Amino acid sequence: MIKSLILKLSTYLLRYLDMEEDEGLPGRLKNSLRLEPVFSFIDANYSSKISLEELAALVNMSVSNFSSVFKKTFGISPLEYVIRVRIVKASELLISTNMKIINIASDCGFFSMSNFIECFRKYTGKTPRDFRKTYHVK
Repeated sequence: MIKSLILKLSTYLLRYLDMEEDEGLPGRLKNSLRLEPVFSFIDANYSSKISLEELAALVNMSVSNFSSVFKKTFGISPLEYVIRVRIVKASELLISTNMKIINIASDCGFFSMSNFIECFRKYTGKTPRDFRKTYHVK
């Protein structure tokens, strides 16, 4: 449970604190505020397919400009952020429910079990099954 909360916290910290240092704080805050509709959309739609085109359209930017501003402001790509949100949601479900792992993967926007396992291991250091065994609240 603690690891899930740490992952969630790290996602939020990445959103606001892991910003490149060459851009001044006012510019980063301005970009953060401008991109807020993107975060709301991702939080509400993480279980669906999300495209860069959709995200860019939310803030009236071209895909290339949106991707550039997002990465410059937060240090990761928009799609990387989407994956991190999905992993946090999946880890919460693994800890707090007895849902089948394949259902959790699907509910969190992963349409390939192998992709889910690979991404989950990358961010947590464990497979979903091992993560559940270690942190599941019974």
